[in-house]
Amino acid sequence: MPAIDPKVIDGLQSTCQMLTQLSMQYRVYKMNVKFFGIKWLCHKLKDHYSNTEDQLDIFLKRIFFYGEDPSFDIGSVSGADKITAILEHLKELVDGLLEFAVQRRKEAMDSRQDYTPDLYEHLIDTMECQCMFLTQQLTLIAEISEKGYIASRLED
Repeated sequence: MPAIDPKVIDGLQSTCQMLTQLSMQYRVYKMNVKFFGIKWLCHKLKDHYSNTEDQLDIFLKRIFFYGEDPSFDIGSVSGADKITAILEHLKELVDGLLEFAVQRRKEAMDSRQDYTPDLYEHLIDTMECQCMFLTQQLTLIAEISEKGYIASRLED
């Protein structure tokens, strides 16, 4: 395998770090929401958790493909006591990862012509879908209040 630009490897490592933190945060918030009794939102967060884990696996495989070992910290993970706080924090993490992936995609494309930029493209698509969902939920809460949102989702 030809030498890989260290910026690409660093980008992959950082992407894995951000994906791991997001994944674990989804996992914690999924349990958090479950105890709030909002099963519908719990299932949606579980779906986003699974999608994020799938993306993490893809990026870990790419690091191994380049003959490197994964090396990163996951960052801090916490719970929350309000649905709005959960959704806002997740949106902040997703937005950050989305912006980061766009930048790393360009770096990978400029560095070498292989499949790595396409991996970032798929990650961008996944993060855009998550961002859209989180934005929709936050907009709904802003319109009907958090209590109204919870009440409207209890039957789901």
